[in-house]
Amino acid sequence: MEVNLKNFVDKKLIESIANDDNSSFAGVMQEKIVNLMGNSLSNLAVRVPFINIENTILQPVNETFNGAFTPMSSYIYFLGINSPQMEINSLKNNLNLKKIREKISKAWHDSKRKKSKRRQQKEEEKNREFTDFEPEKYNLESFKHDLQLELAGNLSVTSIVYNLPSKLVIQGKDDFGSVSQIEIIPVIYDGEKFKYFLGKKKGFLEIDMNERLLNFNIKYEIVGENFIKMIKIFNNLFKNITKENVNQIFIESLMYNIPDQLFEGDDIYNVFVNIVNYLNMTDISKFVSIENKTETILKSKILKGTIGLYNKFFRNI
Repeated sequence: MEVNLKNFVDKKLIESIANDDNSSFAGVMQEKIVNLMGNSLSNLAVRVPFINIENTILQPVNETFNGAFTPMSSYIYFLGINSPQMEINSLKNNLNLKKIREKISKAWHDSKRKKSKRRQQKEEEKNREFTDFEPEKYNLESFKHDLQLELAGNLSVTSIVYNLPSKLVIQGKDDFGSVSQIEIIPVIYDGEKFKYFLGKKKGFLEIDMNERLLNFNIKYEIVGENFIKMIKIFNNLFKNITKENVNQIFIESLMYNIPDQLFEGDDIYNVFVNIVNYLNMTDISKFVSIENKTETILKSKILKGTIGLYNKFFRNI
C-alpha cells in the first residue's frame, strides 16, 4: 500500500530526519551483533572444518556501511566465507539440502495434525539437528541452517531467528530492542569480492564493496556531511512510502550522481528541495552504480527491480 506524504514532507520533518542522531544506539547494536556472531561461529567451527574466525568476515551492507542511521534502520550484513569448496558445493544438486527441506516439510505437515505435547516436543528436537558434515556436500544452505541453530542457542528464549531464502532474520525485543531487525546474509568471499548466491542455474552475483567504499568516500570528501544527511532523509522517506527495505546501494547511487554543488548550504531543507527538483527533471537511467561505475543503475544486477519502487516513491513526495 502506497503512503502519500506530500502533505507531510515539510521543512520540520526533513530537518528532524537529518539531525536525528541514532549513532550511539547503533554502536551498541553493532557491538552486540559482532559478539553474537563471534560466539556462534566459534561454536560452529568445532563441527564444520570449513568455518573459522580467520576465513569469515562480517561486512556491513546498509546503513551499517555508511553510518546514515535512523531509528528505523535495520542492521544488514554479509557474512562472507572464504571457502572454494563451499562455493563449488553450492552449485551442485545437493542431497543434503534435499533432506533438510524434506525434514522441514514433514514437520510442517505433522504440525497440522492433533498430537500430544510430548510428541510435538520430540518432533521439534528432531528437526533442530545440525547438518551432517560431508565435505563434498556442505554448502551455503547447509551453513545457513546450522548458523540458525547456533544463533538461537546464543540468544534469549524470546528472540526468534527466521531461516528465509538467502538470509537469516533475527528479531528479539529482550536482546536487541523492540524495533530492531538484524539480517545476516551468508555469501562466499574470495578476499576481494562478495559472491551472493542466486541459484544453481544463475550462479553467483559478485559485489565489490571496495569500489563502493572508494566512490562513497570520494563523494563524501567533496560534498561533506550533507551527503550522509541526504541518504538518511531518502532512506527514511523511501521506507515510509514503499513499506520496503531500502536498497542502500541504489540510494547511494542516486546521491553519488547528484551534482556536487547541489549539496552546498546550511539549510538542509533547501538542499533536499534542490535535489528532489533535479531528480524530477533528470533521466536517472544514465546514472552509474556507486558499486560499479561501468554499469548504469538500470543495467546493474544488484539494483534490479528498484526502479519501480523509485517511481512509486517519487509519486508520493
